[in-house]
Amino acid sequence: MTRFRSTVTLAAAAALGIGLATPAQALFGGFDDVKAMRAVDIPADATTFTEQAIRYYSQFSLFEADAMEDWYDAEYFAEKATALGHGQAVRPEVASEQGIADPVRRARLDQARAALMAVLSSDGPEVAPKASAYALVSYDCWVEQAQEGHQEDHIQACRAQFRDAMTVLAALGEATDADIVAEAVVYFGFDQATLTPEARTILGDLEAELDDPAAVAMQVVGHADRAGPTDYNRRLSERRAVAVADALTDMGLTVEEIDTLALQAEGETAPAVATGDGVREPRNRRVVVRAVGRDGPAVIVARDGELPVLESTLW
Repeated sequence: MTRFRSTVTLAAAAALGIGLATPAQALFGGFDDVKAMRAVDIPADATTFTEQAIRYYSQFSLFEADAMEDWYDAEYFAEKATALGHGQAVRPEVASEQGIADPVRRARLDQARAALMAVLSSDGPEVAPKASAYALVSYDCWVEQAQEGHQEDHIQACRAQFRDAMTVLAALGEATDADIVAEAVVYFGFDQATLTPEARTILGDLEAELDDPAAVAMQVVGHADRAGPTDYNRRLSERRAVAVADALTDMGLTVEEIDTLALQAEGETAPAVATGDGVREPRNRRVVVRAVGRDGPAVIVARDGELPVLESTLW
């Protein structure tokens, strides 16, 4: 991974007299912050964001050192834990600064970072300290593995961890009527995830309705009817949500212009019209799009079932 160091972290280290390892020290075998991570003993039920972030960064750092023998990245993430321990903020990595060549992967990371920043700049760290910290460190893990680019299973594991954290955050609350500044519903053919011309017109009208796209988070919630297996319908609803999100970005609602572009796949669990199992119902084959004010909840992909346990199986 291309290492960079926050000037805030360096300044804080100088002010506090902390001996953070420099690249030269690391080159000659310093790795002092990695060594310090072995003494970190923070319980899994710690109640502050800072404690949880230090705990996760220490785990990730030691994984890089011991399992991957990547001591340079291990030291880098240990430095983040050290900085947090001395009251300094750390920023999530920026994909464009890490030389990630795949434009699709880079765009996904940019979108994920926008969602993460929406959480970190809100009351997320206070309301859900563990989930917020897990999202931060799992996102950094995702960027680091994507930059290295040679272990797809690790890339996907870090990405899945990030999604798990954001699922928990999404479960904390939903938009109220007062939060919603614009809303639209588009419908799909049976077993289809392709937008109709009418659906594109509706989305275009929604985009035109927004006076200030930068002031909102777009929530895109996919649904399916009850014809077909439950798991298939959840995946189908996600494909529908992705199709709508792609159309919105094509219309100019990019992550640079809005606060968050969030996807949620409900499958057949939240029908507009109640039906029996196996029934085809056109009104349930839909995607609901809401433009939620900046003070509304920030969410990304939510999944059905019990909430994930926020402990890494990779680190």
